[in-house]
Amino acid sequence: MNNAAMGTVHGAWQLVFIVSAAPCGAFLDRVGLLAALSVALGAATILIQSAGGAPLATALVPQGIARSSMMTIAVLILMDTCGVDRKNAGADNGLLFSTAEIGGVRGPLTLGYVADLSGGFEAGL
Repeated sequence: MNNAAMGTVHGAWQLVFIVSAAPCGAFLDRVGLLAALSVALGAATILIQSAGGAPLATALVPQGIARSSMMTIAVLILMDTCGVDRKNAGADNGLLFSTAEIGGVRGPLTLGYVADLSGGFEAGL
C-alpha cells in the first residue's frame, strides 16, 4: 500500500468515529453494551490483520464504533467511581481526556516511527 492510500485509510477512521458517535449510545442500549462492543472489537481486530484494501477499510467501521463506545464507557465508569462527587467531576473528566490525548498523540508518532524503520505502514498495523 502506498503512502497516499495509507493516508486515506488512516484518515477515514476519524470520519467513521464522527458518524458513529451520535447513534452509538442508542444502538448499544438496544443490543447490549458489552456484547456489541465485544463483537465490534473482535471484527476490527480480525479485519485489521488483512493485507489491505477493502477488508482493511471495512475494519475501520467497527473500530470507529468501538472507539466511540469505549470513551463513553470510560467516562461513565469514572463518574460512577466511589469518591467522585459533583465537585470533582469536571477535574476528573479533564484528567481522563488529557490522558487520552497523550495516547492520541503518541499513536501516530509511533506508527510513523515504525513505518520509517520497516519501510511501510503494514508493520505498524
